[in-house]
Amino acid sequence: MLHEIEGGGGRLVLSGRNDRLLRILKITELDGRVQSYATTEDAVSHLAAFE
Repeated sequence: MLHEIEGGGGRLVLSGRNDRLLRILKITELDGRVQSYATTEDAVSHLAAFE
């Protein structure tokens, strides 16, 4: 799914960042491809910058 999103020019971001999520992203080596944010507002702001 991430490959398809990126292939279409999209981005995947996650909100509700915590230590557990960061650890999972690092273990799966997705920490360089998926941005995570503490709040939904932060995630939306990040995406809005790319419009």
